[in-house]
Amino acid sequence: SSLSLAPRSQFSKKQPHYQCAIAMRLFKVLKSMHLPVYGDHTLSSVTEFVNAWGEIICQSKSAQETIGALQVNFPKQGFLYIYLRTEFVQYLLNTFECDPRSKDSKSETVLLDYASPNIAKKLHVGHLRSTLIGNALQRILTFRGYNVLSVNHVGDWGTQFGMLIAYILKSHSSEQIEILLNSPHHFKIETLTKFYRAAKERFDNDSEFAREAKMMVVRLQMKDEVSVQYRLWNSICEVSRREYSQIFDLLDIRIKEMG
Repeated sequence: SSLSLAPRSQFSKKQPHYQCAIAMRLFKVLKSMHLPVYGDHTLSSVTEFVNAWGEIICQSKSAQETIGALQVNFPKQGFLYIYLRTEFVQYLLNTFECDPRSKDSKSETVLLDYASPNIAKKLHVGHLRSTLIGNALQRILTFRGYNVLSVNHVGDWGTQFGMLIAYILKSHSSEQIEILLNSPHHFKIETLTKFYRAAKERFDNDSEFAREAKMMVVRLQMKDEVSVQYRLWNSICEVSRREYSQIFDLLDIRIKEMG
């Protein structure tokens, strides 16, 4: 069937199967070599280049068999959005389903350690990226019959956490500390981030506080579960866990926490 560039309004609220974002870099390279020409026309902008590139793809026989729609989005940045044909996706799924190797019972265990979000901080795009890639690998390997263990490592005992706990103990009343210890659900990740910034500033400017923060790390490493330091660490982890679990739940991702 024929394939042509789709208008931007046609898929304005639909996420593409694939996105290609190299048009701007490619255009700059070709322009430096005086090569961005399409037919008899010299392409003078990224917008012209990515549209010409899209038209060339649309003329490809293999693209017509696999791509349902091709769309230029954010033309000044040169983004190509690719929407696969439903029939092609169904063909791939049927191929996987009929592959006898997917039915083999495999004794090997595969360990995937991904995401590993920072405690007391929000998830950033790097964590989300590794989470999505890791989850895709987990689903593929599980489908192929492997025993897959997906884990998050959160056991970070670095100076930054000695610093954070020392700050909480020195800057808050016993009543406030008890609330964090016994009711961490009352705290938001933004509050911990604010504590961390204040602790970092004090650590950099107060040598006595810096010494106490380093000693706090030593106490944490002793893993005395009844100590206030260790209990605070667990409460901080719980606040952080609640934050990133909301995102993992939306993505239907199940990861075992380690550390």
